[in-house]
Amino acid sequence: MKFNYPEVKRHTLDDEIMLLCVQISIMFSKLNEIATEAERNLTVLGVQFDTEHRIVNMSPEARQYLQASKTPILNVYFAFGAEYSEYITDDMDVLPKLSVAHQLVIALQPRFPEFNRRKALTWLRRELPQIRTNYTPAERKIMPFPINAIEKAYLRDSKYFVCLSEINTDSEGDRKRMAEAKEKQLLEKMKMC
Repeated sequence: MKFNYPEVKRHTLDDEIMLLCVQISIMFSKLNEIATEAERNLTVLGVQFDTEHRIVNMSPEARQYLQASKTPILNVYFAFGAEYSEYITDDMDVLPKLSVAHQLVIALQPRFPEFNRRKALTWLRRELPQIRTNYTPAERKIMPFPINAIEKAYLRDSKYFVCLSEINTDSEGDRKRMAEAKEKQLLEKMKMC
């Protein structure tokens, strides 16, 4: 894994910082767009995906792209999760114990249920203020994304680091939407019979 995904010094993009300054629903929508675009870009570079958005064949051109310092980190996180899918789980008992970078990898994987991906983002966002308190800006600056973007995000909009209720997890709304979607699928299946 480390050979294919070496630690590369990358410049944090404004769009990546912005993700930490919005509500989870907006962050989730943006991450969906990023994952779709990343898969499209990698496909152009010769990567083959299965129907679950897992990488089945990586091209040398795509590997070079992923190791380049100019490649956005979220594209790399998406590819990592898609390539090493057997190691990336959305198990709800494990999710809260993972690093925030690992939680972000999970949130970028379209093969997982939306509810679990949103939950990963909720845990990630709830940990960021604690990380900000426990590490100095100099220490965070050399850590992986999203930790290295905490200070810039805090300076841009501190409310998501000060008042966690502002991230608006909408967990109850998620459960209702999931139940409605399952009911709708069941009704459609029953109509087909």
